[in-house]
Amino acid sequence: MSNPLFIQYRNKLSAAEKTSLIDPLTGLYNRRFFFGDETDPNSTGEMRRIFSAAIRSKKDLSVVIIDVDNFKDVNDTYGHLIGDYVLKNLAYLLPRICRPSDIVGRYGGEEFIIVSQDTNLDEVVKLAERVRTAISKYKFNPRNENNKPSNLTVSIGAACYSPDAGRLAVNDEKVKWYRLSRRFFNDNFLLNFNL
Repeated sequence: MSNPLFIQYRNKLSAAEKTSLIDPLTGLYNRRFFFGDETDPNSTGEMRRIFSAAIRSKKDLSVVIIDVDNFKDVNDTYGHLIGDYVLKNLAYLLPRICRPSDIVGRYGGEEFIIVSQDTNLDEVVKLAERVRTAISKYKFNPRNENNKPSNLTVSIGAACYSPDAGRLAVNDEKVKWYRLSRRFFNDNFLLNFNL
């Protein structure tokens, strides 16, 4: 989260605004930051501005959603305090995997979001795999029944806007693949949006 534009933006916010846009558990931006207040029709969030800027500047824009596999089992087995500890560890790890210009947030529950500007299809696939691999190798506590640190797996979805295609299109096969991949864990899937 060391993107200079967002540091400047964050510094201008009032204390109340910061509280409403920052997830209190992880310290990352929250869903409201990205998508606005769902109860306020005039609230749009930063994604509209980011997407509009990508269209105007004719640059690629990618969004990655990360879902922790079997997170309910973590809470059920170890308790919610440990579940919170795992989420805080992810919040620490994710910005260190991403570029300084990427915007990392907590989408909700055990889901995280990465907005990666000027990132094309090939690059977002590499980012998703880098994230998935780093998380699978990271040794989270608590220890499992064999007294060894536990590992997590995540399923990752990515969407990429590319101005080169000139129209909005989603390949039906990719949508089917998305639906199928949600049945599996520790997997990546991709949708490519072209305008």
